[in-house]
Order: sequence, then structure tokens, then C-alpha cells
Amino acid sequence: MFETVMCKYYSFSEEKSNFEVWLFAIVRNVLTDYFQGQKKRSYTSLDSLLELIFPKPSPEELDIREDNNQTLFKELSKHEGA
Repeated sequence: MFETVMCKYYSFSEEKSNFEVWLFAIVRNVLTDYFQGQKKRSYTSLDSLLELIFPKPSPEELDIREDNNQTLFKELSKHEGA
């Protein structure tokens, strides 16, 4: 913002307005430009990207995995004593 004020200093004229009004106008314009530029940008969280790459399993998939794990553990326990 300081750089903008320095670059526009040539446009200041005491006949048009006092320094504070001129400075406030520059600051207001810089902030307006900044926030309008922010609206055009879209942000994506890393969590949402991970969700696209590694989607969470559905409840059905979790049940199937649990059933498969239980079956595996039962078969392994049968062979432990052997």
C-alpha cells in the first residue's frame, strides 16, 4: 500500500482535497481491488483434495471389510495351534 501511495503522490493536489482525504481514497481503492481479486480466486483445502484421491469407504464397504477381517482372523486362529 505504501508503494501505491508513493507512486500516486504526483496526483495529490491541495486545491482538490486535503492530504487525509486523498490518502483515504487511495487506501480504499487498494483494499477494494484486493478483495475483488480474492473473490476471483478459489481455494481448495488439502483435506478435500485427499478426499478426491482417497475417497472414504461407504458403510457397506466397511462392513464387507470387517466381515473379511473376521473371517481371516478365524482362519488364522485355527492354524495357530497346528
